[in-house]
Amino acid sequence: MQIKIKKNQFIKLIGKHNFATGISFDSRTIKKNEIFFAMPGKNTNGALFIKKVLPKAAFVITEENPENNLSFKNKKIIKVKNVIETLKKMAQMKKENFKGKIVAITGSVGKTTCKEAIFQTFKNLGIACHKTEKNNNGFLGMYTTFALLNKEKWICIEIGMDDFNEIYKFSKFVNPDYSIITTIGPAHIEKLGSLKNIVLEKSSIIQNTKIKTFFNESWYSENLIKKCRESKIEHEMFEGKGTESIKQAVKIFFKEIGYKINSNKINLNIEGRRKIHQVKYNNFNINIIDSVYNASLTSMIETINFTKTNFQNSKMTAKIAIIGSMTGIGEKRDRKYHEFLASYLKEFDKVILIGQETLHTKNKLQNALHFETAFEALSKIHEIVNQDSAIMIKGSSKMNLKIILNELLK
Repeated sequence: MQIKIKKNQFIKLIGKHNFATGISFDSRTIKKNEIFFAMPGKNTNGALFIKKVLPKAAFVITEENPENNLSFKNKKIIKVKNVIETLKKMAQMKKENFKGKIVAITGSVGKTTCKEAIFQTFKNLGIACHKTEKNNNGFLGMYTTFALLNKEKWICIEIGMDDFNEIYKFSKFVNPDYSIITTIGPAHIEKLGSLKNIVLEKSSIIQNTKIKTFFNESWYSENLIKKCRESKIEHEMFEGKGTESIKQAVKIFFKEIGYKINSNKINLNIEGRRKIHQVKYNNFNINIIDSVYNASLTSMIETINFTKTNFQNSKMTAKIAIIGSMTGIGEKRDRKYHEFLASYLKEFDKVILIGQETLHTKNKLQNALHFETAFEALSKIHEIVNQDSAIMIKGSSKMNLKIILNELLK
């Protein structure tokens, strides 16, 4: 994918480097011909890594700041007053020239899965669609998504939040034609204080939607319907829980824009989000439910239920749950949520708990094994997986459960 910058102040800045293959903020992962945005920060200043990235970068955007102390000159280095504002202007320019449609997705659980399913469905229909990469759903991801626009007909953008008013601000910039609100749950409750506040925050996307919004039937549906009435926006509700609700959301969205989609053909097998891997380990057949990306109480319960449903009549000898702590839910909820989780794990033959917070789960599941870190658990995984097994792996990304997944996938 290329960025083509035309007829605007950036041409003067960029000079002959008027295209790039992507955008990077990390000197460790930058690829050939990407634009490197040297982000200022309290802990790390991107300007300190400019010399390192110059051989790969198409060009570098850095701030006019004496603290950068750049002792070398290069035509590929472009100095600006504000790096983030420069990225935002690039995004605005591309957005203003975009003639297609935008669908924006928010919610507590299933945003990325829903986005990827919509993108894949567009691809299967032969329709060019641009999407938020991975789960980059903050302001940097939003600006980058628009800055990387090419000649697509649709944009599928994921909108996340960490605090009050962010959904409103992000969705105001995006101004989508359609919006989808996936399951709302207690993710980020430590910042917003209550489920009521989370619903209020997520529903603010409706105010900035042009045509229609979609959301699932739930205890908070009336709040969203009220917001639709106030914003004079059409709405449609979908049914189901977990992955089924995402399939229904995708199905009714495509029906709205004129395409009949079979929900059984909607692909939800996405890396890190309940993707099922079938491999051999220790000469045993194992099925892995890969959900190492992140965890809230809602997504944890949905993944446990997904595992039980999919392997209810399985020939696998054992069902194993590898559970990492749910982080970022606040001290008041650490004990309550992790203890509550125990009742859902009793049907598993083996439960491996990782992280300090899961000690609360351990207290309710005496036979569970507990490890402080994923590295400690990794040293025992060879002993734990000693028969044909269905293995669910789920936890917050900070728990680094991917190292266990990678060991099992070897």
